[in-house]
Amino acid sequence: MTNPLFAVIGTYSAAGLRALAERSATAMEADIAAAAEQLGGRLERMLFIGGTYTLIAIFAFPHGTAPGTITIALMRSRMVEAGAEIVRLLDDAELDGIIASASAQLM
Repeated sequence: MTNPLFAVIGTYSAAGLRALAERSATAMEADIAAAAEQLGGRLERMLFIGGTYTLIAIFAFPHGTAPGTITIALMRSRMVEAGAEIVRLLDDAELDGIIASASAQLM
């Protein structure tokens, strides 16, 4: 079984944007990937997005506490504004399992 996927959605802080300009997005992504590996997970993808949020990072973690840990680490580093969100991502097979389980419980 693959590890569950989580998305951390946030906004770069002013310090985070300065670091992007000084170091590069590639270097910052490598740092975040290393932090995820220390927590037993893996950074799957990191993307810049427009709108209310400016960053989405998709992680695979074997347990549920690591996404919160890495989100807090990102906010404590001041690279990401406080208030970043963690979203559990479901693939179609996981969603089918949830629907089947819920349907069985409702019958």
